Amino acid sequence: MARRTVVRVASLTSAGLWIALSLLGEVAAGPARAVGAVAPAAAGAALLLAASGGPARRFPAAASVLALGLASAGLALGVGDDGAAWVVAGLTGACVLIALAGRAGGDVPPGSAALALAGAAILTAGLARVVATTGALELPVDGLLALDAGLLLVGGSAVVAVVGALRPRRSAALLLPVALAIGVPSATTLGAAGDAVALALVLLALAATVGWAATSAQFPDARLLSAALALAALAAAAVPTSGIPGTATAVEGAAAAGVPAAWLLATAAVVTAVSLVPLAGLCAIPGVAALTVVLVADPEPARLALAGLAVATVVAAVAAVGQQARGGVDDRPRGGASAGPQPALGPLLAAVPALALGAWVLVVPTSWTWVGPVRLEGWSYSVALGAAGGLIAMVAAAAAGRLALPRPPLIVAPDPVSGPHPGASGWLVAVAGVAVGLALLALLASA
Repeated sequence: MARRTVVRVASLTSAGLWIALSLLGEVAAGPARAVGAVAPAAAGAALLLAASGGPARRFPAAASVLALGLASAGLALGVGDDGAAWVVAGLTGACVLIALAGRAGGDVPPGSAALALAGAAILTAGLARVVATTGALELPVDGLLALDAGLLLVGGSAVVAVVGALRPRRSAALLLPVALAIGVPSATTLGAAGDAVALALVLLALAATVGWAATSAQFPDARLLSAALALAALAAAAVPTSGIPGTATAVEGAAAAGVPAAWLLATAAVVTAVSLVPLAGLCAIPGVAALTVVLVADPEPARLALAGLAVATVVAAVAAVGQQARGGVDDRPRGGASAGPQPALGPLLAAVPALALGAWVLVVPTSWTWVGPVRLEGWSYSVALGAAGGLIAMVAAAAAGRLALPRPPLIVAPDPVSGPHPGASGWLVAVAGVAVGLALLALLASA
């Protein structure tokens, strides 16, 4: 219990410091810099680890905190020259530590650890291709990457992000924002192939959302919703459109109008993963709106199809959330016969600041300057009018006896119930570890 408390206190302290840096703006300390998405991504990783119950054994607990430190340091060192190398190295080191902690009795099953390592290997291979084609350990400021390098970077980021989204309340969850911090700027380098990649990612996001909406009628589990938002964030950044001028925060000079929407969707994915309350996913609406505005401004068939799929994803998610808000959801755990367990204090402490940031995004998305120019003029005014009108209608209907007052919404959900993890799958971790080693060798050879 003491080790879990130490992990939680360290994570909450780190999150508070990174949130403060996010509010201060650009901060530099030697080679480390907190600029753009660096501080928000590091704060999200810390909040996700703080929401975790934390492993009870000594080595897994220390490994999870060290993994957070490596991932955060990689982000902070990744702004200058050779930046991509530092970010990928930090993420890879975090994946290795989480896998080792899992083998030593941690909270991450071998299958998830193996997938995270496989994603890190794909990222490292992509970075090796970047070095081989550009001669630099960084994403190009101007120009596009070779297609294979861009696909490896985006694919590896997507794998690691999905692993983090599907393992909330576990140490692997901290990988979600770090992977998105790599994947979003990498997706802007795909060029003309970005339309096809974005379409594939949006289809995966739609499938995940529909799957979550179908299962949430029995078990309100927001893991698939968080994964869908992460995939949608990568898709938004991949669209090669400049119909409305935009700036990729982490790749200076790259023209990608979907990047601000991508960062807003990535924020929603992290907020949802911290709280595990489906209602938190509503903070993704500004991101979807910003993406739709960009796609409609450049009306090619593929981009109009993307806009339609994005809107369909939101409709499916909002319909499922509305069903839960009406009280039509059985919130008992999968194997239980009575009311489910109440969430612990740790997840609540992490969810409160996360939901506050989510509410900020939902109401005033244009004030988040680090995401880039969000073209949603009049958004806050419209949200205020809609909220006031909805509240008046609800009060009037309740007073007339035509509407039952809904139950108070949950701020944070209890830990999702998972089945037993077969010990025989440990060989997957070894195979994935070998893949990481080979990818590192390829990177050294290319350098």
